[in-house]
Amino acid sequence: MRWFSAESDEMDDAGWDRALADYAKHVAAIASRLPRDLARLATDTSIGLHDGHIEEIVVERGSREVLLVVARDDVHIILEFQDATIVSDDLQRLAYAVGAQFQSDHWGEATTQIFAQEIDISDNGRFVLRIRLWPFHQFAIEFGDVHLRTAPGEDKGNPGRLVLRE
Repeated sequence: MRWFSAESDEMDDAGWDRALADYAKHVAAIASRLPRDLARLATDTSIGLHDGHIEEIVVERGSREVLLVVARDDVHIILEFQDATIVSDDLQRLAYAVGAQFQSDHWGEATTQIFAQEIDISDNGRFVLRIRLWPFHQFAIEFGDVHLRTAPGEDKGNPGRLVLRE
């Protein structure tokens, strides 16, 4: 199930609260089956990806590893996925979305932000991290395992980048 999709952009506050509550029930139901670091990402609000921005995504196609670095406030959240693939209908559009810089009505110059994250287990038993970006695009990472670490550092608001390696 998808809790935060393009349709959720149009939800009122009550709809948003319902989606958050339903997603929290889902996470509670699967938490015991998640790898330790993924369970931490799903439940620890101090390292949630919401309102962060992607500094870098590195996709190592040969070794099936994906590195995701997200800057949020004064911390960098670093996720290293093993046996991983990026699920996106268009990697070129994902690269553009991650690196986009645009004029916003509210904040002046802005970069793409993470609007929502969803953690799930797919039908084939692999883990899934879905990321909905603002103002456009979404993608997922399907993987076998993940390691999470944090590092101090400020969010400078610079555009991110997507790196593909064979």
